[in-house]
Amino acid sequence: GAQPWGRRRGILRIHLVEAQNLIAKDNFMGGMVKGKSDPYVKIRVAGITFRSHTIKENLNPIWNELYEVSPL
Repeated sequence: GAQPWGRRRGILRIHLVEAQNLIAKDNFMGGMVKGKSDPYVKIRVAGITFRSHTIKENLNPIWNELYEVSPL
């Protein structure tokens, strides 16, 4: 039969690829000049937090990062 999650063995792989058309959050001169954003990603799995690197001034960032979580 199927085993409960806590008894399975293996590795969870997370492939963070990209984001598209993000909203510009960096504004200048009281919002009169729209800037870009410095996006990053936080992923939380089974109490473990992963944080991608920050990509400066980009609304279509490409990370191509891989994270792995082993059974706890």
